[in-house]
Amino acid sequence: MEKSRRSLFTVSQFAQMCGVSRQTLIYYDREGIFAPQVVGENGYRYYSHLQYDELETILTMRDLGTPLAEIRSRLLEGEEGGLLPLLEEEERHLNREIERLEYLRESVRRKRQLALLAQSHPPFSPWVERRGPRHFLLEPFSAPITPASYAQTAALLSRYCRAHQYGQGNSSGAGVSRERLAAGDYFSASYYAMEHPAPTGDEKEHLEPAGRWAIIHHRGYYDSAWESYGLLLSYIAREGLQIASGSYESRLLSADSTRDPEHYLTRIEIRVE
Repeated sequence: MEKSRRSLFTVSQFAQMCGVSRQTLIYYDREGIFAPQVVGENGYRYYSHLQYDELETILTMRDLGTPLAEIRSRLLEGEEGGLLPLLEEEERHLNREIERLEYLRESVRRKRQLALLAQSHPPFSPWVERRGPRHFLLEPFSAPITPASYAQTAALLSRYCRAHQYGQGNSSGAGVSRERLAAGDYFSASYYAMEHPAPTGDEKEHLEPAGRWAIIHHRGYYDSAWESYGLLLSYIAREGLQIASGSYESRLLSADSTRDPEHYLTRIEIRVE
């Protein structure tokens, strides 16, 4: 016994090696979850280094929120495969959770980018910049447009994009068709759009090719955006440019950024040639 005991550890030694408290090992032993390898004639308990992996698995399951009673039943009630089915189930759960967290991280990143974009140019001052190809998912409005139907259409596209994991937090907003812009009719929207950073192959997707975009930042509530549309279209005409697309609005600062609607900031973009 003395020779074999050299490869064994006391409760305190094994607890220190595994990074748990002595009380945890005693509790696991009492509850029938994890017992020592050897119990001496004097009642002293000893653990083997070969038990380290087993305890690590139990601690992992505990940290994942698995009830100790379920761990014990898997270990001691002779269920085929022991902890394997439970580990496989937890792995699937973790994979789903990782996907959800990555989706939320991308949402936060995009919202942060929009907030930074709001600081890039002063409101009501148009400019032109060159952009690469852009991908938008569109949901047309049904006439007549009311505040309720507007909200329903925006929510419909948002739910659709969320269901297909197209990216929560991507820039979104209303838009006016090219035909109506050319006719000077920009007082009501034609569609609701959400930009996506990559092609989706979705039937709702609309591609805008690389080119120049005339842009303006509008400050104020959405129903006053027509003022900035007028400024932007006048700027396009004054610069000798032609309207090549419908408009796309992005809510840079909205209710999640400020409580005052007069401080909302909307980016309005029109591709030009």
